Amino acid sequence: MPDPFSIPESKLTNRVSGVPPLGIDDIFNLLVFKSSEYDKQKIASYKAFEEYALFEDGYVQDLKLHDLNGHFIFVEKV
Repeated sequence: MPDPFSIPESKLTNRVSGVPPLGIDDIFNLLVFKSSEYDKQKIASYKAFEEYALFEDGYVQDLKLHDLNGHFIFVEKV
């Protein structure tokens, strides 16, 4: 995977029509089974994460993505 910061702005889009549906179960499986930093208890209390609070408070100003042969790289402006 390329470094997200090396992707030219011209290749980023805000159209999410090609992104497959993504739910809390998918995120849970990714974080719990692919990373040791998260466990079931932490996922259950996701609203306590600082990142969640920053998103809810409007700090995420822009969200764009790059489709890399069916793998999506999301780039946020915070």
